[in-house]
Order: sequence, then structure tokens, then C-alpha cells
Amino acid sequence: MTGLMTDHDVQEKVRRIVARIALRKSRALVQDWHAEEYANARLAKRLIPGFLLAAITTVLVFNIY
Repeated sequence: MTGLMTDHDVQEKVRRIVARIALRKSRALVQDWHAEEYANARLAKRLIPGFLLAAITTVLVFNIY
């Protein structure tokens, strides 16, 4: 009776398939998170000079020391 799969064999294959699917989903989530963090960092780098200019202007206009 070679070639027949036992319940244990079927359960092992199902576990492997489910584990692969879970890993793919978690990898996609991590990649999305990384892309979002990268976009936030780029936005921050663009905003910093504007905030710095606003702070300097405020100090110069109102003579705050």
C-alpha cells in the first residue's frame, strides 16, 4: 500500500502550506510597513528646512532671544 497518504501526512502537508501562506502575508506586511516608513522619512526631510526657516523668521521678526 505504498503511495497512500496517512492522516498524519496530510496534516503535515496542510501545515506546511498554511505556514508558507502566513509567511508570505507577513512578508508583504513588513514590506508595506517599510515602504511607509521610508515615505515618512522622505516627508520629514522635506519639512525640516521649512520648519527651520519658520523658526528663524519668527525669532528675527519678534526679536525673541
